[in-house]
Amino acid sequence: LRPRARQTRRIPHGDHQRRRALVITDFTIGRAKEREILLRNTTQGNHTLLLGRNGVGKTHLLIDLKRELRKSDIALHYIPRPVPAKETIENVYAWLAMLAGVGLPRKISRDTRIADFCGFIAELLSHQNLVGRKIVLMVDDFDHLPALAVPIFEIIAERVCLIAAARTRKGGARFNRLLWRFEEVRVESLSPQD
Repeated sequence: LRPRARQTRRIPHGDHQRRRALVITDFTIGRAKEREILLRNTTQGNHTLLLGRNGVGKTHLLIDLKRELRKSDIALHYIPRPVPAKETIENVYAWLAMLAGVGLPRKISRDTRIADFCGFIAELLSHQNLVGRKIVLMVDDFDHLPALAVPIFEIIAERVCLIAAARTRKGGARFNRLLWRFEEVRVESLSPQD
């Protein structure tokens, strides 16, 4: 059985009541195998795609991994949902620039094309401050990745470990070129015995 991720209770405070969220900190109940695979693949730099239906715990596994990696020297970025494409790409570009310690080396405008971002990101990934550094990019709802962003993620996948969660494996030649690099981990519903 999966615990509820959040519980709320009312706590008296003066003349009114306020709500305080109580967060359960252990997301790994019944998910030791998937957690072990994620940790191993992340430390080895292997791309991983968590696949499963809505509500089976893919996002909780990502959040648990994020919390675990924060304790290490691995540079980590989490994208909850990669749409729209341009915002996602700008977000990743700004994060990589910050990691490299260079600020935003290129001016981003509404007219900046995806092809320009490919060059900008490739340039950043070869920056001396990023060479040899373990970098992980986590993307939830990866099946919502717009086709426009695929070339960017192909470039990122050359140097950055990608950990993604999706309901389905997207099809099409463009996505297949990217997804063949991923180890698929099926996340099934937990049974009461788990």
